[in-house]
Amino acid sequence: MFLAQGVGITPYRSLLRDIRATGSRTHTTLVHVGRGHTFRRDTEPLADSALYPTDTRNFRSVLTAIMRSQPDARYYLCGTSAFIKSTTTMLIDHGIRSKHIKKDKFIGYQPAEPKAPVSGHNCAPEPVPIGHQ
Repeated sequence: MFLAQGVGITPYRSLLRDIRATGSRTHTTLVHVGRGHTFRRDTEPLADSALYPTDTRNFRSVLTAIMRSQPDARYYLCGTSAFIKSTTTMLIDHGIRSKHIKKDKFIGYQPAEPKAPVSGHNCAPEPVPIGHQ
């Protein structure tokens, strides 16, 4: 059971490709919640079942149905910290054992903090006048 939110779909794309390429008999259900479904054309045909809710209410409804039909499944979560926390709580509240829940925060691109120059040193190269290179 792959549960993704937003850019959290990214690692599942690779996992689904690997499962297909190796001929694994792993049953895969993919649930990707978000307004846009990046990689849908790639992931949908690779999963045994793929669902694409667009909001929290629909996601919770889909997940509740899945938990009832597959209580012994392994749940892999990937998305923001808030998604991981709320989804983990929901799974545990519905009787899914914590050892069946694997989590991966995947919050996407985070710009690095700018580093301050070392005191007394200018890290920028000296400008070269045009024609004097």
